[in-house]
Amino acid sequence: MQRHRSTVVDCLKDHDISIRKRALDLTYALVNASNVKALVRELLNYLLTADMEFRAEIVGQICVLTEKFAPSPKWRVDTILKVMTIAGNYIQDETVANTVHLIMNTPDLQAYAVHKLYAALSKDIVRQPLVRTGVWVIGEFGDLLLAGGKEIAVDDILLLLDSIARHPASEVETREFVITALVKLTDRMD
Repeated sequence: MQRHRSTVVDCLKDHDISIRKRALDLTYALVNASNVKALVRELLNYLLTADMEFRAEIVGQICVLTEKFAPSPKWRVDTILKVMTIAGNYIQDETVANTVHLIMNTPDLQAYAVHKLYAALSKDIVRQPLVRTGVWVIGEFGDLLLAGGKEIAVDDILLLLDSIARHPASEVETREFVITALVKLTDRMD
């Protein structure tokens, strides 16, 4: 089947919904460690235009495939961040927990992840899974934002967290994450 991969991926653009559905199923089955980057990129591109009824499934499959076949932790974080940015409201709580766990247990990734998530939250504080992931990481590793050479001040971090807490789209759980992050930051920053 691998030699027909491009044909299968091209069927994601077919006008017939049943063909698109079968092409999706085949695409998921074709992913392995050697082609994960290319096929996940195709799935992300398809996610931008996918029918609403397919979005939750596509997001779930991308997250599973990314977790299973990621060539590096950095690529996995970047990919999950793209998924959260494109279709964040379809992200399951398990994906948020797995992403947080990965960042927490990979010290080399912490500074990179906190900067990427801070930048993402500076642009979008509506998609709650993205916001919760970002707020948790900022709470744990916000001090790395100050040491990163970028011009981020403590006030910038506090204003971002305040705007998240006050935003009408923020759920109660998100506000709880913000309060916890503020308490952690109080201990980690002057």
